[in-house]
Amino acid sequence: YATDIVLVLVLACWIIRVAHGRYKKGRFPARVGKILLLDALPMLFIGWGIISICQSELETYRLQSAYHVLKLVEFTALWFYIRNRVISIEWIAKTLHVFVFSASIQAIISVVQYIKQSSLGLKFFGEIDLSPSILNIAKIIIRDEPREILIRPTALFPHANVLGGFLVAALLVSIGLLVKEIYFSNQKNKSNIIASLIFFEMIFLSVALAYSYSRSAWIAAVAGTFFLITCLALSLPNFFQRVWTLVRTSW
Repeated sequence: YATDIVLVLVLACWIIRVAHGRYKKGRFPARVGKILLLDALPMLFIGWGIISICQSELETYRLQSAYHVLKLVEFTALWFYIRNRVISIEWIAKTLHVFVFSASIQAIISVVQYIKQSSLGLKFFGEIDLSPSILNIAKIIIRDEPREILIRPTALFPHANVLGGFLVAALLVSIGLLVKEIYFSNQKNKSNIIASLIFFEMIFLSVALAYSYSRSAWIAAVAGTFFLITCLALSLPNFFQRVWTLVRTSW
């Protein structure tokens, strides 16, 4: 429940700022802000969830439905927070940096899980029990004779494929942040340090993605990276030369 606690604290701080009049409304794009469907859809799903709770005949199903509705309410509140807090491109970039950093933490956890071949005792943060002897967890068979089975690490996610998708998203975002620091930063010394950190984060993400053994995530990573790099190479001058310079200076 650690993520729920953090989310509730963020929303509580936002409400306190609004109550004390210290809230600065973000400049959300007007054409998007006027699309009421973006606000109506989550409310529609919440209403549908409440109806499902009322129509559930078994108490267990009602409790499960109530839990998922509460989660949906949490993320709907997060949507309204983000919608009203988008201030600038720099604010978005900082948020994406936090996203990539959190993915790097997940990557480190997953690599340690793979090396240890067990969970790390982080159940409070959402980690599931992992062991080659536990049924119904993702595994990979290395060889049949003698039989060798390895777990597929999940980090703090419920399944290795979910972790793989998260890592792919973070990897593609990190490419965009890397390009931003190389081409569009005014502080060259600071941007070089940040770009080097992003580069090493990409290495962590790639290693963890390989250990996830998620073939769909591998395909998405290759296809997404190829498409993104192709677009960047065609639109930005000396793209490969500047990236290669960054790689040499980072090492």
